[in-house]
Amino acid sequence: MTCIVAIEQDGAVWMGGDSAASRDNEIVRRANEKVFFNEDFLIGYSGSFRVGQLLQYAFHVPKQSFGQTDMEYMVVDFVDALRHLMRDKGTLMKEEEGEAHDAEVLVGYKGKIYVIESDFHIGRPITPYAACGSGAPYALGALHVLADDQKMPPKEKIEKALSASAEYSTGVASPFIIMGLPQ
Repeated sequence: MTCIVAIEQDGAVWMGGDSAASRDNEIVRRANEKVFFNEDFLIGYSGSFRVGQLLQYAFHVPKQSFGQTDMEYMVVDFVDALRHLMRDKGTLMKEEEGEAHDAEVLVGYKGKIYVIESDFHIGRPITPYAACGSGAPYALGALHVLADDQKMPPKEKIEKALSASAEYSTGVASPFIIMGLPQ
């Protein structure tokens, strides 16, 4: 239960997230940041707070090799390091055909948004925005409407998308944390 929103604009990635956490039928607001910086990366997550905490405090991002494309780096080195961390810290789940983690992660890197799904595959949205979490459909609708407004700052677009999500999803709540990462 959450909403993370990312926007690519003017060579930068902006990301915002809410402060809701849920258990059983209870929604609480937490001070845990779901959006944060880790070296050259802007990271936001939905799902397991443990996975997010490991990404924020224990994930040592490998360096990109010379000549390696950004996508190749994310698919091979970044995700492999993430899988090893999740395995070492006990958050990796075994499934019938492979491994998974209980989170969806948005990553801003070199002006682009990357989506890491629960099975560790990397996606790049065809739109200049992405969202994850239970409130994502509402935020994506708002971002679709706001996408053509190049005068509106990304921070304001994210605020509006998160507000729409909080209005219609019981699992999304303010305050919102919004950050930007230049290219």
